[in-house]
Amino acid sequence: MRKSAGSRGTAFTLIELLVVIAIIAILAGMLLPALSEAKEKAVRARCLSNTRQFGMAVMMYANENRDYVPAHTVNGRWLWDVPRPTADAITNHGATRSVFYCPSVRASVKEYDPEVEWWDYSPSRRIIGYGWLGARLDSSGRPDPQMASFMYPGKQFHLRITGHTNPAMAELIVDALLSRGANDFVGVPSDLTRDGLHKNPNRKGAFPGGGNAFFLDGHGAWRTFKLIHERYNPQDRDVRWWF
Repeated sequence: MRKSAGSRGTAFTLIELLVVIAIIAILAGMLLPALSEAKEKAVRARCLSNTRQFGMAVMMYANENRDYVPAHTVNGRWLWDVPRPTADAITNHGATRSVFYCPSVRASVKEYDPEVEWWDYSPSRRIIGYGWLGARLDSSGRPDPQMASFMYPGKQFHLRITGHTNPAMAELIVDALLSRGANDFVGVPSDLTRDGLHKNPNRKGAFPGGGNAFFLDGHGAWRTFKLIHERYNPQDRDVRWWF
């Protein structure tokens, strides 16, 4: 039995299928970077929203306490080591636990939730996802001099939201980037992750793309990596903090 001419015309040849597959691959190659960029921008926007909510809760606390930010005895000298009473004072003024963490920190590891693991790190300390530049106090109730000595010239820890000569450039909360040595942003040691390595947020290849910050004048902003510099070194495994 012979097939009709019409039935022969409905089938694709191998060459036609290969052409279609090639076109789909080209379109996918064009669309995936755009989708990835859109996702990255969404994460940045949510991160910026978190820092603003965190910062506004601090501002509300300061407005009720003669412009002082919450400050308690130092407990850990990395910038995300926050005395538990300090973190709790901020949550008491409107910040929820989730705004203390950049969404990119937990974007790829669902079975390990740092928001839970770090928040209840110890009875005296909460570990958050941002660098907190509010002052920590020594045993005498004064700003801790050792932490101050780890900060590079031009930056400082803040006891109050007023009295700074340039509050629009004075960071209070930073989406800090960590390096081991001067330029290794991938092999940064960490005691907080399963694989023993810190995951920098907003990374593009071997280097970060940038980070958000909240400033003493009440504004928050994204800064590209070109505008971020090494600012703090707690003398721990040569880990350096950039913001």
